[in-house]
Parts: sequence; structure tokens; C-alpha cells
Amino acid sequence: MAERLENYEFGKAAGRPTTHPWDEWLDGSTWRITRGTDFDARPSSIRQEILQTAKRRGLEAETSVEGDSVVFRVKALG
Repeated sequence: MAERLENYEFGKAAGRPTTHPWDEWLDGSTWRITRGTDFDARPSSIRQEILQTAKRRGLEAETSVEGDSVVFRVKALG
């Protein structure tokens, strides 16, 4: 029989596991993350991941790629 779930975190249990601390990074602060320390992908790829993750959470992100670093901040839409 089908089961109704009250709470479920898809990123942690289904599909690809979450590899970045999104709850921390999307807290509204301005962050600089650096390839090789905070992420392994190309900076342009992590920038896209930041934008997509923020959008899925109902947020908008400002981003800037600076060499091997990405600077970003997220805020509520509007």
C-alpha cells in the first residue's frame, strides 16, 4: 500500500548524494569557494549548480567566477 510521507530529503537519500553543504552556503551570506578546496568541478559548472540549487529552493543567486573561485550570495525571490 502507498505510504504518505510528511518529510523526506531527496538529495540525501535518492539519486546522487549531496556533495556540497548547501544549507550552509545558501544562508544569505556572501561566499567565496575555491576549486580543489571546496569543489572539484570547473568553476563555471559549480556556478550553474549554485544557480539551479537556489532556484529549486525558491531563491535567487548572484554569482561571479573569478579564476578558480566562485563568489556568490543567495536571497529570497523578489
